[in-house]
Amino acid sequence: VIASETEKQDDFSFNGISDEKKKKKSNYSGSISSMFKNAGDINLSKVNESIKESGGTTLKEELSKYFKVSYSQGCNINDQFESDIPDAVKIALKSDVVVLALGGNSGWVNVTGGEGKDRSFLGLPGVQEKLLKANNKNR
Repeated sequence: VIASETEKQDDFSFNGISDEKKKKKSNYSGSISSMFKNAGDINLSKVNESIKESGGTTLKEELSKYFKVSYSQGCNINDQFESDIPDAVKIALKSDVVVLALGGNSGWVNVTGGEGKDRSFLGLPGVQEKLLKANNKNR
């Protein structure tokens, strides 16, 4: 979360990245765009079921507690479908801050890395890099 320029600098740390404990006290309101399925998906694997049962929340759920969140899936973790990228970019252009949840997945389903899984390419899987570039190009 990027701190608003109007917030007091001493309330934040890490060169403008907010300290969430202090952030809860602030009155910042703005829009944030989250453009990836994982932001709202807590069921990536059976391992995450125990996290969900113990009260774990998604990135989207947590951000929604403090900010107005506009959401678009953008793309799946490991597929080649680009049809949702234009919608994700459209939402991003209307937002003050964009949060992209990118990367791979370990576990049993739709796995891109992890124990017993070799990778010859360490870049972003699927069309995630295209999503990232499309967002950066339009900023």
